[in-house]
Amino acid sequence: MNTFDTIVIGGGIIGMSIARSLAKRGQRVAVFDRSAVGLESSKAAAGMLMPQLRTDGPLARPFFSLCVDSLRRYKQFVGGIAEESGTSIGMATQGTLLVAFDKSASTEMQKWRKSFPLESKWKTPAELLRLEPALSPDVLGGAEVKQFWAVHSQDMVALL
Repeated sequence: MNTFDTIVIGGGIIGMSIARSLAKRGQRVAVFDRSAVGLESSKAAAGMLMPQLRTDGPLARPFFSLCVDSLRRYKQFVGGIAEESGTSIGMATQGTLLVAFDKSASTEMQKWRKSFPLESKWKTPAELLRLEPALSPDVLGGAEVKQFWAVHSQDMVALL
């Protein structure tokens, strides 16, 4: 009979990352998934590593700060896996536009940017439309953030 110290349910990036970390600490780990490892959401995922900004609720700001800290650590995490495996993992910097379509949202976003933990640049409506012509001409302004990452999910799961 097999015995395990820990059972992880889910063989996607998160489950496999947890199993890897526990195994490196000497735990006997079993991973269970309803199908083969990496064939569920990690296969379908776009691999975007982008903290989701929420402005509502008492934990919105602390949670966002935690997400930003995780984003900053992820490059090192991926680098460690690539180094251990001797295989490159597809990872690239991506940006996003956070846009406002009404005056209050624009004012709130400009105020929020002052304490935003990632570099962002305010863009006028004309600048936004040059960057993204499919935006509605009703856009009043927005922030361009370039420090987000994307990782090739399937590469990642295969190496974990």
